[in-house]
Amino acid sequence: MASVVQSTGSAAPIAVSAGSLLVDGTMNPGSLTAIGSVTAGPGRAADVAVAAGDLTILANGEIVSITTGTGNAGNVAVSAFGAASIDGSSAIFQTGILSQANPGSRGNAGSVQVNAGSLSLVNAGQISASTIGLGAGGDVNVQVGGKL
Repeated sequence: MASVVQSTGSAAPIAVSAGSLLVDGTMNPGSLTAIGSVTAGPGRAADVAVAAGDLTILANGEIVSITTGTGNAGNVAVSAFGAASIDGSSAIFQTGILSQANPGSRGNAGSVQVNAGSLSLVNAGQISASTIGLGAGGDVNVQVGGKL
């Protein structure tokens, strides 16, 4: 699921709600499996909000908002009322919950907010608001009610 901006307008927000959610990139390891937004121009990428009872993200899976241009990435908010698991085993791409300013971009990353009943990050799974471009990274806030 994606929202893409290549001009001056901003992307509309993305909101997903599910009892249980699996973002599984293992079946096609040469490409990403994502819920997210990207801007390649001056427009702002969408904010992405996901709420689930349980959340599993596997290799090459992302919940993400990215800028590759002059516009800013959006904010990413994830709530998993039960368990959240991010496993980057054998990933070619980043795996996790991300807001990112990619190489060559001038925009800023957004913030990342994660709330979970329990959280497991293994094998390079990540939660990040980073920059690899000229813009600023964002804030990351993770709150876990139980086991981390």
